[in-house]
Amino acid sequence: MFIKFFAICVAVCIGVSAQAQNLGIQFASMPKGTQMIYGHSDGNQWVEVYMGKKGGYHIINRYKTTSVRGRPDRIMAFDASGRMVYYRAYGDRAQPYKVTYQPYSCSFVAGSCIQTEKPSGSGYVFLAGNRRLDVVTRKVKGRWTTVAKDKKGAGYAHVFTLGRYNLRAKIQWMSRTGLKTITLLSVR
Repeated sequence: MFIKFFAICVAVCIGVSAQAQNLGIQFASMPKGTQMIYGHSDGNQWVEVYMGKKGGYHIINRYKTTSVRGRPDRIMAFDASGRMVYYRAYGDRAQPYKVTYQPYSCSFVAGSCIQTEKPSGSGYVFLAGNRRLDVVTRKVKGRWTTVAKDKKGAGYAHVFTLGRYNLRAKIQWMSRTGLKTITLLSVR
C-alpha cells in the first residue's frame, strides 16, 4: 500500500515539476545597469533599468522616456527566480500605489498557478480590494499565452515571446480599442 502511494506521489511531483517551467527574468546573467528600451503600439517609448538587488529582490526601475532622468514612474521587484512580486507606480497620479502578487505573478511560470493581487494606495483605481486569479500560462505555436480569471470570470489574457535574459520581447493583448503591443526594442 505504501509503495503504491509513494509511486503515485512521485508521478504527480514529476508531472508538476515538468509543468512548472520558470519563465522568470534571468538576473544571474544580467549585468547591473542593463537598460531595456520598450515601445508601445501607441508610439510611446520608455526605458527600464536593472538596478541590482535590494532587500532580497531584484529591482527594475521604469522611466517614462528613453532617458534615465529623475524619479522612475514604476519600480518593479522580482524574486530570486525572476518572478514579479510587486510593483510600485508613481506615474501622473498625485497618489502612488503598489500592487503585490502573492506568491508572485503567475505569468512568470508555465502551467497552472493561483495568484492574489493586493493593491494598496489611494492612486490605484483598477481594483477594489484583493483579487484571486487562476492563471494558466502555456506555449502555443511558439508563443506563450497567459489567461487569468477570477471567480466571476473577469480577468485578462495576453500573448508574449521571450528574448534575451528571458525578458518579454513582445507582449500583445486586446483592449476595448483594439490590439495593443509592447515590443522590446533594444537591450544595452
